[in-house]
Order: sequence, then C-alpha cells, then structure tokens
Amino acid sequence: MKKRILVTGGFGMIGRRLSEQIKNSKNSLMVVDNFSSKLKPVKGVKFSKTNILNEKSLLKIFKTFKPNIVVHLAAIHHIPTCEKKRSFSQKVNILGTEILLKYCEIFKVKKFVLASSGAVYNWQKQKLSENITKLDPSDNYSMCKFSNEVQLKLWTQRTLGTGIVARIFNTIGYDDPNSHLLPDILKQIDLNRKINRITLGNMKPKRDYIDADDVASALNKMINYKKAGYSIFNICCGKEYSVKDIINILEKIIKIKIFKKSINSKKRKIDRLSQLGSNKKIKNKLKWSAKLNLISTLQKYIYERKKYIF
Repeated sequence: MKKRILVTGGFGMIGRRLSEQIKNSKNSLMVVDNFSSKLKPVKGVKFSKTNILNEKSLLKIFKTFKPNIVVHLAAIHHIPTCEKKRSFSQKVNILGTEILLKYCEIFKVKKFVLASSGAVYNWQKQKLSENITKLDPSDNYSMCKFSNEVQLKLWTQRTLGTGIVARIFNTIGYDDPNSHLLPDILKQIDLNRKINRITLGNMKPKRDYIDADDVASALNKMINYKKAGYSIFNICCGKEYSVKDIINILEKIIKIKIFKKSINSKKRKIDRLSQLGSNKKIKNKLKWSAKLNLISTLQKYIYERKKYIF
C-alpha cells in the first residue's frame, strides 16, 4: 500500500532532510510548515504554508491529502525561547499537537511519529535508556515534549493506531536556525584569522551529538517500522562530548586557535551536566545506527557552512 505521509515542520533543519528522503521514494508527501525557520522549501514537494494551530487549514489538508502517516516535527525547539515565551511555546507545542492528533483520529490515520527529545530524561551518569531511565523534565521545552509523549500514548490507546516516539538528541546541521552552540561559535570566528577569541556559556556540560541527516534516516526507518502499538526510540550516537571537546575538534579541522571565555550572560539557568543516550534499542529493533561520528559531522558542518552560508 502506497504511503501518504504528512510531515509538519517538513522544511526545518531535520524536516527538509526527511522530506528529501521521502520525495525520492514511491510514497506521496505533503508538508505543513509556517517557515519560521526561514529555510527554503524542498523543490518538488507539495506544501501548505500554515501552522499547526490553524484548524481550518489542517482540516482542509486532511480532507484533500488524506494522510495515513503523520510525522510531527513542528515545534518551538529553542530552550531559551521556550523559557522566555512559556505560554506561547506551550500553546504551540502542546495544544498544536493535540489539534493534530484530533484530526488524525477523525481521519483514521494509521501511524503517528512524534519528534520528542532526550531532554525528557532524568539526569544521570549512565546512558539514558528508553525502558529503564526515569523521566524528569527540567525546563519548559522538555515538559512540553513529555506532555506530547503522553498525548500520543493516549491517542494510540484510543485509536489502536501506531504511535512512535523519537527521542532525538543534540542535532547538528549547517542550516540550524536557532542560536545553539555551533552556530554561536561559528558566528564569532573569522576563518581568515589564525587566532580567534570567543565567548560561551557553560563549558562543562556533555552532550550526545548527531548529524541531522542521520536523524532523518532514523525517522524514515520509523515510518517503515511495522510493529503496531506504542513504541519509543532514542535517536543518538551513544557517545558524549563537552563544549571543550567541540572546540578542540574545530581547531584541528579549521586549523586555527580558539581562545574561549565563559560569561554569565550566556549561561543557561538550567543546564544538564550530561545527556548521553543509549542507542541499543534502535540498533536492535530498527537496524539503524548513525553513519557519521562527531569528527565527520563537524567536518561536514564546516564544509556546508562555507558552501551555503559564508
């Protein structure tokens, strides 16, 4: 049976890569995006410029396109923005998801793939596992994602459909529209200077970084996953690196010296010291693993930034 796939946020950093992969398959694709990321649409892909709070637009899309699979990527992702605009981010991330699930129920969508986050886990030193680690959202963004997971679980129980949660860890892409670590570093660096001085926030936190193309390929695996019911998968590499590690790797790739200084104005009030995921389940069940390690991801990131942005 030919899949009819609706992707919300399909022209964002992760979404556009997934849209490219789906476009190259035999399945039908429709994207919903409000273009808040300011990234261009993927050529040859049908889309509706709207947001997930616009019920009139969503109803029309469900009536005309008739999706049997929905991949929900649209959200306010940037943690500082979610903290500053708490009510608005909750409206988009929680109410928007509920509206989408409502139409999925009405139009009998078979599968719903939800982009969640590794941030929903409790802090701990060992690897964060889908079936073992307790959940403990620590900020507005992770609270919204935790809520989304519960919303999807209830939808799955009501409809007997298939609900898949993708707990995505720290994603790297040259076209990241948010002021995350790497875009912030690159904005401060002059590639023509051998010595650069930059300011950053916390240096100690470690994260499990993954390339945006690898995230898209994992989501594509979930689209084709045949097990019914409710499932949760981490999308991660299973290795963690500190901010200092990132700087050291960048120095070797770009061949410059970077002097870094931590300043209070860039420090997050809530910042996990470690966020290392276990990729054991997704390897076993979906036969998926990331193709790129951090060094390869950063080399690719620098090349694409030079090609498309600098």
